[in-house]
Amino acid sequence: MFAGAPPAAPLAINAGYRYSLNGMVLRTWDSVGRVNNLGIGLLVAEGCLVCGLAALYEWMLLTQVARQRYGLYSVFLVIPTGFLRALASKHVQVDGEDDNDSDSEAGDDPGKQQAQQAKQQEGDKSGEGDKVGGEQDGLADEGQSLWS
Repeated sequence: MFAGAPPAAPLAINAGYRYSLNGMVLRTWDSVGRVNNLGIGLLVAEGCLVCGLAALYEWMLLTQVARQRYGLYSVFLVIPTGFLRALASKHVQVDGEDDNDSDSEAGDDPGKQQAQQAKQQEGDKSGEGDKVGGEQDGLADEGQSLWS
């Protein structure tokens, strides 16, 4: 091979080459391990930072939602409870429910309409309620609900 080189020279070069190549591979693996550890550390730090920021942002949004809910329901905290119960138990007539019946009974005669109104007022004073229109001016009885 080489002029003037002993016959064992290629084996010596091969052994030296393998020794230096093995050292470079070992140093590279050490560098790769450090880069891997650094990457894991940055990943953990980034995960903690991103999760912390996301939790903070979510907390801010939920605080705003809680303020808006409080604004909606604060009305019910200001109105007295007895008044709310009275409103809840009051009978409500939907427009058009019994209008046809009361119109057909009263007809076009104004005298009949006045008599019907007087009858309705007497019924309200006695506590029976309005038999014709279905509307009651006072509070509902204990057993009567809004939907019955």
